[in-house]
This record gives sequence, C-alpha cells and structure tokens, in this order.
Amino acid sequence: MERLRGIYPALLTPMKSGGQIDFAELEKLVDWLFGQGVHGLYVGGTSGEGLLLEPSEREEIVALVVRLSRGRGKVMVHVGAIGTAEAVQLAQHAERHGADAIAAVPPFAFGRNLAGISAHYSAIAHSCELPLYLYNIPSLTAVNLRADDIARLAKLPNVCGLKFSDYDLFEEFRIISLENKLDVFHGCDETLLYALMMGAVGGVGLLYNIMPKTILAIYDAFLAGDWKKANDHQLKLSAFTNVFLRHAEGSAVGLAKGVMGGLGFACGQARSPNPPVSRESIERTIELARPFWSG
Repeated sequence: MERLRGIYPALLTPMKSGGQIDFAELEKLVDWLFGQGVHGLYVGGTSGEGLLLEPSEREEIVALVVRLSRGRGKVMVHVGAIGTAEAVQLAQHAERHGADAIAAVPPFAFGRNLAGISAHYSAIAHSCELPLYLYNIPSLTAVNLRADDIARLAKLPNVCGLKFSDYDLFEEFRIISLENKLDVFHGCDETLLYALMMGAVGGVGLLYNIMPKTILAIYDAFLAGDWKKANDHQLKLSAFTNVFLRHAEGSAVGLAKGVMGGLGFACGQARSPNPPVSRESIERTIELARPFWSG
C-alpha cells in the first residue's frame, strides 16, 4: 500500500440556493486547493457534510474529485454511514473510481460496542482492497476509540491508519506508538503541529479550505526542523480557530462555507440540521481571515 502523507483539506461541498450540489463550484474549489499546494483531498467527511448527503450524491462527488485529482494529489474518501451496507457500497464505488484510500467513522447509532464496531469495519475492509483509515471523532459520534480498541481493529485487512479528531494528545501518542505502526492523520486544526511532533504523518481539517497556505507553512516548517517558525504559524492559526468557533453559531461548516465567499467561492449554506450562520458573523470572520490570505 502506498503511504499517504501531508496536508489534506476536508473538502467542503458547495451547494446552490436550493440545496443541490454545485459541481461547477466544487471543481473550481478543487482546482484552487491543488493550486495552493495541498497534497490531497479528504472527501465526504464531516466538513463535506457527507452524512447529510444521499449516497448517490456522495458517489457523484467522489467520481468528480478523483477525476480532477489525477496527477495532482491523492484522494481519501470518507465512506462512513449509519448502516454497514451503505458504507460497503460507498467503499466499493470509491475503489472503482480510483480513490487512493477510504476512511470511515465507527457505528454511532447502532452497534456501538466493540463487537459491532469491529464487524462494521470488517465488512468495509473485506469489501475492497483500498487502504482503510479508522476514524476517531468522539465529539460527533459519542464513540471514543482508545488505543487498545485501535490495536484490535488494526488487525483487520487493509487497515493502515487512523484519522484522529480529538484533543486527547496523549491518547493519540499511545495510538501512534502501537506496534501496528498506523499512519495517523490529525484532525484538529488548532493542534496540528503538536501531533506532527508526536509522529502524526499529516493533517485533515476544515480550515484547510480557508487558509491552506498557513497549514502548509506549519507542515513545511516542521519537516525542515524550524520549530519556531512552525509554532509561530500554529499559534496564529490556533488564535484564529478560537475566534472562528466563537462565531460559528453552532455550525462550523456553515461558517466556513460563508467565509469562502471572501475568497470568491459561492459555497451556499450547510444542510439542515446545521443552523444558518448570520451575515454579521460571516463578515466578521472574513475580516479576521484576510491577514492569512494576504500573507
């Protein structure tokens, strides 16, 4: 299996005023992100509202993004779903269309014990040959996969890594230190550098859509061993993230889509039950983001 590394925006899903996916705007966003230098794209995750999309919509997005990404970067497709059959369907579709890897949240409505979680991941893992990344995001799923759980799940076929979206950095360190040597992508923008310092191989995040150059600056400075430069960028990003979350009004995805308007992208609103974000909050956040865009 090819080892994925680097900075992967959790790709937003632009939508028209009626709620339909805006594929033209999606293509524009993909082109721009690769032009900024990102290493790949993470498609259909929380930031992309994957769990709020119909399976057919998710498949259309994957087909387009994989096609646009050829020769430019890798694509990791989130195939997580409430039902195992849907997750398997999405995994097989991703493989047919040439995705580089898949990821999936654990069951979070039914089958939430370790036996159910293992059976769910096993079905996905056996359904295709793509590298499979487990996904720990307890703030969304209320399922917190600990290092011991990950060690058991890592014995399944094709499991090669984990997307870790939580603030428990010591637990992330325990996972990185497992004998299985999983590739861990960090999912909290505001602590990316500190996860890289522990051995994470890259990051996946919402704000990577808004300020990819800043995220890449953290990663590149880290690789170069310039800890001060990396930390300076991280602290600025963390301070922005703190303000961003205070303005999100319960919908970080909705705010991010609104802020992208300041970069010339019409991403529309987030799907219900995400609440709408006020124009005042969007404009204030755009104002705070501008220094990151101007360098």
